[in-house]
Amino acid sequence: MPDTNPYAAPDVPIDDRTSLNFNGEIEERDYAELLPIKDFESKIYLGLMLILAAVASLSLVMITWGLITRGWENRLVSVFAVTFAIIAGAVIIYLYNRPLSRARRKLKLSPDLLGPASGVVNESGVRFHDGALLHWFSPESLRNAKVSRTGVRIQVDGNTYRFLAITSRLFDGFNSEVCRSLQRKWRESRKTGGATVDEGDEVGIRELGDIPTDSVSFRGFVKLEQSLRTPQIRRSLIIDFVIATTSLILGIAVTQIPFWIRVGLIAFGCFAAVTNGIQWKRYLRGVNVVSWNQSGWLSAAEMAFFQNGRGVRFSLDRIVSYREIGAMFVLSTQLNQNYFLARDHIASDDEWSRLKAYLEPKRQMA
Repeated sequence: MPDTNPYAAPDVPIDDRTSLNFNGEIEERDYAELLPIKDFESKIYLGLMLILAAVASLSLVMITWGLITRGWENRLVSVFAVTFAIIAGAVIIYLYNRPLSRARRKLKLSPDLLGPASGVVNESGVRFHDGALLHWFSPESLRNAKVSRTGVRIQVDGNTYRFLAITSRLFDGFNSEVCRSLQRKWRESRKTGGATVDEGDEVGIRELGDIPTDSVSFRGFVKLEQSLRTPQIRRSLIIDFVIATTSLILGIAVTQIPFWIRVGLIAFGCFAAVTNGIQWKRYLRGVNVVSWNQSGWLSAAEMAFFQNGRGVRFSLDRIVSYREIGAMFVLSTQLNQNYFLARDHIASDDEWSRLKAYLEPKRQMA
């Protein structure tokens, strides 16, 4: 008699790894694959597309019914034209809202999200190197990380569309269950806490590597007002306003259009107008106040910066200019990112003087 049951399910090896390495290059297709599909923007476009599709379907039904009961009439030409325009609008919205199309639009604003990617995902967090910068993400900063069968999405900042798309093809033996297990450990780490803000910062700084002996350390609180009135946002709001207004005018004033199409245009216009009004309210608010605690160090050759559970280390060559505003330095990078270092973030006058000496060549380039 055989010792094994021939009908038993085969043994599946258990993957008990506590870390996953990745290496490769994040491409446009990776970003599109992990792009959020249930965000506010997608829902807006989906709603608009469904409204147009419903209006077009109703119009086609009424046209068919009219042809059956009354035969061909010349006024059906205009009805066909309007229906075709509505269908074309729905198709355009669909194409515009496809993941790849959305990815291309987002990446035009954030090209830094593509490129070399290597590092490790483990119980302590995520270490990520993009070829020039070394990043560290602690469990605290991974609250919005998304793990799926296709990969891991790591938020870079508060912008929903700024994330690192580490898809399964970049991993050395990707296993979504291992990643979910690590994600649970991150969650447990956040619940247990135990470390103060200062202790957490110290851990983050250590994760970024050895600190140079000539470095100047900084630690402090920053509060800024950011403008919401940018040309890009204003241009988008004006276009949306024109679309909503045109739809309402056509639906209300052009009586030659069949009634059911006018109803659809009015519904579409109202929906678009309400959405546009909400966005204008945010725009007219003018400023958004942000504040944070930060720490790090700056040497003659490098800089390390740690904030809200995220850290980054890079060559000082990436700082292209700096300006001095009162007792604060504002450092600007090649990607128009700014770092703020205040006098009260530095322990002594001597270190403040050394910091100014390190940055002096950047002042000459400003």
